[in-house]
Amino acid sequence: MNKALFALLPLLAMLSGCMSVIQTATDRKDQRIHALANAGNAEAQYLVGMFFNNGMGGMTRDPKIAFEWFRKADAGGDSLGAYKLGCYYAGQFPGTVEVDEEKAYAHKMVAARAGYALAQHDVGVVYVSRNDFQEAERWWKLAGGQGFRSSHSALHTLYSREEAGLKNPQLAYVHYKLANRNAQNEISPAALPDLIKLAEKLQSPELEAADKIVDRYVMKPTQLSLDARNMRGRINALLAAAEAAR
Repeated sequence: MNKALFALLPLLAMLSGCMSVIQTATDRKDQRIHALANAGNAEAQYLVGMFFNNGMGGMTRDPKIAFEWFRKADAGGDSLGAYKLGCYYAGQFPGTVEVDEEKAYAHKMVAARAGYALAQHDVGVVYVSRNDFQEAERWWKLAGGQGFRSSHSALHTLYSREEAGLKNPQLAYVHYKLANRNAQNEISPAALPDLIKLAEKLQSPELEAADKIVDRYVMKPTQLSLDARNMRGRINALLAAAEAAR
C-alpha cells in the first residue's frame, strides 16, 4: 500500500498578541523562556525551538537554529523536542538537515510512546510504508482514542481495503463516522453520501452495534497532546513552576 494514501499532518501551534500591552507582557514571558532554555531547561529549549521553527516569540523563523534547540530539548528528555527532530529528519524545512527516515522514525517513536497523538499517527504511517498493517492499526487506534481525526480516517481506509488483511466493514463505518463528526456530534453534510454507502454494507444488528460504539466514544487526549496544542498555556505553567522553585 502506498504510504501517500495517509497524509502526515504538521504540528501547528500559533501564538499571537492582539494589543500592544498584551504583546509587551508576552515578550517578557518569552524572554524568561529564553533564559530558562539557556540555563538548560529541556522544556524551555523545546519552546524556544518552536519560536524559531514558526517565527514566534519575537524570533524570525530560522529552521537551523530551531533544529539545534530541538536537539538540546531531546537530549534533556523532552518528548515534543524528540518529535520535532523526527519531523526535521523526515524532511521538514528541506536543506536544514539530511533526510534520514530511520532517525525520523526513532525520534517520533519517543514521542509516540510518551503519548503524543500526532507522533502516534506518524508512526502508524511509517508502519504502513513497511507493510506492517497491524502495527499501523495499533498506533492509529491509540491516536484515534485521543480524538485525532486523521487516525480515524486512516483506520477507515485500513478496514476498507483487502490488501491490508484487516478488512472490516463495520469498523470502517465506525471510524469514518468518528472522523467526520463535528463538535456537536453531527456528520459533515459532504460525508453523508459515503457514510450511507458504508451503512448499506452492514446488516441491521451490525449497524446498530456500530452506532453504539460511536455514541459511546469519548476522546481522551493525554496531557502531552494537550500541551502540544496549547503552547501559551505550557509557557505560563513552566514560568509558574520556575517561580515557585525559586
